[in-house]
Amino acid sequence: MKLLRRKKFVLPAIAGIAALVGAGVAYGYFTSSGSGTGSAQVGSATNLVITQTNGAAMYDSLIDPSSYQWSMQYPSGGEFGNDIQLANGGGLLSSVVVELANFLAGTTATGPITLNIYTPPATGGSVTAADLIATDTQSFNVPGTSTGYAPTPSNANLGIDNDPVTFNQFTYGILAPKGMAVPLPSTVVFGISFSSSAPSGVNVDMSSGSSPDQITVGSDPHTGWLFYSQPSGTTNGEITCSNVSPVFTEYNTTVQEPANCGMDNYSNQQLWSIPAVEFNTSATMSGLVPNSVPQPVDFTVTNPGTSTEALNGVTISVAYDPSNNEVESTPGDTSTDVSGCYYYWFDTSGETWSGGSIAPGSPVSGAGSIWMATDTTDNQNACEGASIGLIFGAS
Repeated sequence: MKLLRRKKFVLPAIAGIAALVGAGVAYGYFTSSGSGTGSAQVGSATNLVITQTNGAAMYDSLIDPSSYQWSMQYPSGGEFGNDIQLANGGGLLSSVVVELANFLAGTTATGPITLNIYTPPATGGSVTAADLIATDTQSFNVPGTSTGYAPTPSNANLGIDNDPVTFNQFTYGILAPKGMAVPLPSTVVFGISFSSSAPSGVNVDMSSGSSPDQITVGSDPHTGWLFYSQPSGTTNGEITCSNVSPVFTEYNTTVQEPANCGMDNYSNQQLWSIPAVEFNTSATMSGLVPNSVPQPVDFTVTNPGTSTEALNGVTISVAYDPSNNEVESTPGDTSTDVSGCYYYWFDTSGETWSGGSIAPGSPVSGAGSIWMATDTTDNQNACEGASIGLIFGAS
């Protein structure tokens, strides 16, 4: 068997989703009799979200789901985001998690959402398509609340609706296929936009506080500034007192005049509000070579629902194109086939729990592994330096 030079393999973090039904045992007694009619609807399980975590976050402004106090809604064709400083000088991007809220009562919103990443301008400047580093458009299902949006004086109900979505199919440049890891500089601007057919009622959740201390990884280099655009060019009072340009521009959110506009108008708690997002790096594994020892694949399982779900195990498998058995860099996307690199040259393992369960808002961490142990006389150079897509499944 031809050994490969010990170059790194890049494994993008791929979010897997599995529907699980919570299990339990109940005992009861019937001590009276009667008759009547009625109906009942069986509930459905929440989709659990599994995210690879080997590559630590470069930026993280996500907070405890119960702590979100408000969110930002804006029209289709508009774009909303921030200028952020990535930890460790930037790096290879594998995924971006955006926390959303859907205030349509009992209705799942479905539609395309775009995440753009740009080279930043000077403070207060604008970005255009010429500054685009990477982009990803995906269609997401965003579950609605049971009661819809019904604000209280404290807006406490906003903390009950949190729907994270994961962007992991970025296009970098003109020729790069979706799913490839994207190199990012130390400072970038991100923007989240909804198309005309995007889900109505969907907001971007905001991390908010009296100081910008809710960023746990990375930083905000322009505190009190946010990027915004909307097609009509009208004023958006939640962001700024200025007219908003159709060009994606950075605005000062701390202005106080005239009245009834700008974040200062609402409360000091919202003064430093920023979109709730997480930028994750790819996992790089220098030891993933022929006849190698297993390399760790760390992951977390998140329950975005409101009830506890059963969690007995997580499986990990290598994504491949069944028509030719070639590895896919992005699961399910045959355009990302790694020519001449076959899935059966890799082995994986997951993790199991005995009678396990997962509560809402309490992620469970796990660890699997991947190795390239198949003894073969085939030339495996086609896999060298490749991006190997992984699929996670829960049961």
